[in-house]
Amino acid sequence: MYTAHQVELGTKVRKLLADKGYVSVAVPGFEATSIVVMYATAPEQANGSAFKQAGVQIASGVPLQVGEPEGFSTFRIGLFGLDKWGDVDGTVARFAEALDKVVSA
Repeated sequence: MYTAHQVELGTKVRKLLADKGYVSVAVPGFEATSIVVMYATAPEQANGSAFKQAGVQIASGVPLQVGEPEGFSTFRIGLFGLDKWGDVDGTVARFAEALDKVVSA
């Protein structure tokens, strides 16, 4: 069972990414609450270096191995931890700041 904080954090981070033009790998209704996987728009996003440079640790591309096309590229954000769930607005604000750096790089 997920807490309201987990759901709120996942929803807000997904919205932030969608507002910047990122597309979720998960179809609507099947998104994981605490893991966000998005299609990458640059190799530096898929390998995590763009986020690292912005001060955020993510997981690099997620290989699905289900016949994905050439150029398939993703990144994954884990939204785990009591520190994140205990300060949803602060976590979202810090991620938004880092995401702005990633997008403008």
